[in-house]
Amino acid sequence: MSADRLAENSMHSGRLQTLPDSWRYPETAESLVRAKSNMTDTLSKKQRSVAMSKVRSADTKPEWILRCGLHRLGFRYRLRNRRLPGRPDIAFPKYRAVVFVHGCYWHRHSGCKDASRPKSNVAFWTRKFAENIERDQRTKRELAARGWRVMVAWECELVGHTVEAIHRVALWLRGGTAAADEFRYVEPVMDRGELLAVAEEKVRYRIASYDEKPGLRDSGAAEVQQLCKKAGQFAVVDLFSGAGGMSYGFHKHPAFRIVAAADAELGKPSTGRGKLQCNSTYVQNIGVSPARLDLSTVSAGQLRSALALPEEQHISVLSTCPPCTGFSRANPENHLRDDRRNSLVRRSAEFAVALSADIVVMENARELIRGNFKHHYEWFREHLESHGYNVFGRTYMLSRFGLPQVRERAIVIAARQHLPLHTLDSLWDGWGVRDKALTVRRTFKTISPHAVGSDVFPDFSSDAVRRRIAAIPKDGGSWMDLLQRDDAEDLLTDAMKRTVASKRFGSYPDVYGRMAWDKPAPTIKRECAHVGNGRYVHPEQDRLCSVRELAALQGFPNDFVVNGAAVSNMYRHIGDAVPPLISYQLAHLAHWILTGKQPEVQEILLPGTNLSSLDVVRKKQQELFYG
Repeated sequence: MSADRLAENSMHSGRLQTLPDSWRYPETAESLVRAKSNMTDTLSKKQRSVAMSKVRSADTKPEWILRCGLHRLGFRYRLRNRRLPGRPDIAFPKYRAVVFVHGCYWHRHSGCKDASRPKSNVAFWTRKFAENIERDQRTKRELAARGWRVMVAWECELVGHTVEAIHRVALWLRGGTAAADEFRYVEPVMDRGELLAVAEEKVRYRIASYDEKPGLRDSGAAEVQQLCKKAGQFAVVDLFSGAGGMSYGFHKHPAFRIVAAADAELGKPSTGRGKLQCNSTYVQNIGVSPARLDLSTVSAGQLRSALALPEEQHISVLSTCPPCTGFSRANPENHLRDDRRNSLVRRSAEFAVALSADIVVMENARELIRGNFKHHYEWFREHLESHGYNVFGRTYMLSRFGLPQVRERAIVIAARQHLPLHTLDSLWDGWGVRDKALTVRRTFKTISPHAVGSDVFPDFSSDAVRRRIAAIPKDGGSWMDLLQRDDAEDLLTDAMKRTVASKRFGSYPDVYGRMAWDKPAPTIKRECAHVGNGRYVHPEQDRLCSVRELAALQGFPNDFVVNGAAVSNMYRHIGDAVPPLISYQLAHLAHWILTGKQPEVQEILLPGTNLSSLDVVRKKQQELFYG
């Protein structure tokens, strides 16, 4: 009987059958162990220990087959979520469903010839198998009690009838029962041989890593320690590094080391290189001198030499945060004109592939994903996916993660397909931040009296500006409040008068505005060094918020020093930066992806900022603090 005919018959027989041995894909370590179970053991105890050590509980070939196939069908998932009973191999929160990929031998697949029984030490194996079955049944009951649907995908089905088995799981996820009488074969959108080859390569890579590091099992604390001991730390490259906001989070995480950075120090397109002076701030805080490079002129093939990176240097994380000015809705021209700098998003994908980075992180304006020119992001995503990455991009209000500011940004995470892809959502799953931790009042109270920059702020340009600011009410007042005053004619600027006459206010009332003590700060932008550019006036004092105050609201810790010959550039360093409070969380996220060790939420809070462990609460508790 042909393989195709056997597969067709299996669809009508009530379950997927097993192919003959001669048609099976080359054996895994697990199947080698099973094959010897019915004969006298010819291996020594040491040899048997080595063989058994290669029987993996995670990242097996059948699991890789299913993950790759479902990913190509558009499904996204989480791996081994330890917050669920039994840590399911694959969880699909969108469908409230989990799939366990079971080996037929260890989990006793009923009716399967691979579920043979050893003929020696029978009592031990009988008890062992009974415990496995009881644990599987208990896990299913616990998951069902929590409202999760459970399906088991068996090894023999995934290896023997790969495409059919994947489509069967897909049908079940979308609402079917996965029963054979309801299964309707769908024309494959994938090649079985290709899927098997990819899975075999993933397993071969993992087995090789075990052979290099004897005794280490699924990525965990021991593997992290060994990797850090052998290779120092995970290497990070930061492109478009600015003042170091993204790098700082990785710099503060002990498992990472910044090996290279680059920034052209362009303040505006009309200014020359070096005018922004951000590299001096970077050096002072990170200890690495960024290359002053215009990355728009550097090809992907030239990047290593331009950064003086040796060919043998493996890059674990690439941070690439190209300019957001061309995407931001704050610039009216961006609704019509595609800024040439937007193409640097595409270049970033080429850089990632050229460096063979394990993980890519990007932060940008929300319009990167949702705006008129999102095709740059779509090209970025497709290019990485075609080179073996999984990519996730989403816009977030960063106050959700503890930033005391109304700041909406796009966060993109990409990881090689042999790695799990986690997100900020999974990092904060079930947790939230108390409202009081997000206020200006709380943030200013956490500023150390010794923090540099507390007394650095520009003076007003004229007496007229000083009088205008002094007249604006304390704690959240705006120039709109001046309309009620008798001297309004003298206090209002010509632009304010035109706005009042046209009755088209938009966001203009925020200029010359004061921050409110018990609210988050407004979005801190790069040109925050002037009261005419936003609500940046101190809640009570008649001055602009200081460099240190705005740095604290942007998630910089007390020990970060903003450097620069020009005070205006110091403010730009802050407004341009990825908030270190967020990048520290991204560092923990990258560490989780690389090692499989999920951090506790209290571990991801950057010391010296507005957040403490007491501010993090379960979501149901958090809801009590929202009106």
